[in-house]
Amino acid sequence: MLLFIKILLAALALFIPFAFGGAEPWAFSVLQVGIVTCAVLWLLSSHQSLCLSKAAKPFVFTLIFLVLLGLVQSCFPRTLLDAHVLYPVTFMRWFTLETLSLFITYGALVLLLMQLFQSQDEIRPMLYWLVCCALAVAICAVCFTRGEYIFFLAGVRGGVGPFLNRNHAAIFFAMNALITLGLIFANATRPERHQMHREQRQRFQVQQLCGWLVFAGLCGAVIFTRSRGGMLSLGVGLFSFAFLAVWFLPRSRKKRLLGLVLTAAVLAGTLLWVGDHISQINRYARRVKKDGSVSAHVRRTLDETGLRILADYPVWGTGIGAMPVTLPPYLKVHIPNYVEHLHNDWLELALGVGCAGIIPVALALLYFFWVVLRRMRHLPRHKFPIFAAAFCGMITMGTGSLVDFHFFIPANAFVFSVLLAVVCAFTYDKHRLSWYRLPFVLRAVLAAVLLLALYVPARKAVAWRGMQFGRSLKPAAQTARYQQALSYYPVPRYAARLANAYIRQANFTDNPAERKRLLNQAFNLSKIYLQRYPKDPALSRVYVRTRDAQ
Repeated sequence: MLLFIKILLAALALFIPFAFGGAEPWAFSVLQVGIVTCAVLWLLSSHQSLCLSKAAKPFVFTLIFLVLLGLVQSCFPRTLLDAHVLYPVTFMRWFTLETLSLFITYGALVLLLMQLFQSQDEIRPMLYWLVCCALAVAICAVCFTRGEYIFFLAGVRGGVGPFLNRNHAAIFFAMNALITLGLIFANATRPERHQMHREQRQRFQVQQLCGWLVFAGLCGAVIFTRSRGGMLSLGVGLFSFAFLAVWFLPRSRKKRLLGLVLTAAVLAGTLLWVGDHISQINRYARRVKKDGSVSAHVRRTLDETGLRILADYPVWGTGIGAMPVTLPPYLKVHIPNYVEHLHNDWLELALGVGCAGIIPVALALLYFFWVVLRRMRHLPRHKFPIFAAAFCGMITMGTGSLVDFHFFIPANAFVFSVLLAVVCAFTYDKHRLSWYRLPFVLRAVLAAVLLLALYVPARKAVAWRGMQFGRSLKPAAQTARYQQALSYYPVPRYAARLANAYIRQANFTDNPAERKRLLNQAFNLSKIYLQRYPKDPALSRVYVRTRDAQ
């Protein structure tokens, strides 16, 4: 059973990066089905206890807290026109339930991997496989720079190889570069390295050379994406690894001080070089527009808008995942693209749960950092590199999430979950483990919760497929496809598309009665959804456009 679970997880690790970057709902559904299958099989097997390290406890607390808070929010849906209330609410129940499903899925993955990672020898194969997958994605990105096969399969223009978004690709490569670096130093610090024969030593040198080439290739892939956030996150991860290594590894205080000074000097030099070449970096990243402005102002606009929303809903927030409904009325600058996430995962989480929710989460995160850093002091020399690399890989993802929504991308979230499971693995904290007995009834309840978590993402995947592949259909067929999609996932964006499909079909008919009926349907649909989600720009335009036909 355990072998089957490991094989299935390895298959998911290879599939998700190639699933168009894992940005589409169907890709997450595939990942979710695989993870839930593995978790349910483990729960219903002969295992009767759940083991947690000290570092895993703040993660479990945060997971349970966010899920319970989101469930309470989903029980009290409100609109933007409602007065503020003194209990948790959400402005978009479907998005809240979808985000909770995401939390449950990745939480189950982390806990499952923790039970599988009994020793560092069991951790290494998974990390090696992730690096191989990242290398395959990098090669594909070089061969298909415009994502040609994405357009062939889905009719969507890609960004970098199999990724639709180069920023997500950069973070994916950066995390795997940190994993590669940890594996290289872990091999170099193995106790048996000094007892190798000549042939073993030559083989070891070849392996290390290949490892450095892969590391250089993945770092080059980050630069190849031209993502400034990715390059920044990689630099933060590498310097974090360097500082941790020179602080914890040297026995002598003199060597430690010298290493810290040299690392700080390199960091200062790097920052000065970046500061002197910002304009060149922007041009290389192709972020400079024709008028000379830089596209970063869009993200600054989103951050400022998010802070204004938080000022209006400071205590309980707007509801987990409710950003697409809350954001448009607050935007002072028109953004042509549909904004589903805030391009800042941390600020979006704060908006979703408010100060009442973000304060416990922040305290749990600080406690997690404190436990991890304390644990590094007592790690054996040969275990330190992988542990530190996994921790710095998490820092890399966290840094990138300040400027993008990486936690909502399955490819990046999968790698982050593996790194979190490595940091919380038993082998790094053997003396402070807690065992929790799981009776069969509790395991059955947990399995039912995991299966229920499939419901909303599956409906969204079916609706997305109908909307995506209904674009090229004739007006009548397109309307029918959009109606079916909206019935599966009733959200404002899809309602606006269906209303516009009604208008398009009305323009292609010569029958005045049929034309008026279709315009009435568009008007009534926009009116109903505007009552639920007022101030939605797309629905408001449809409402005004069809009001005169009444």
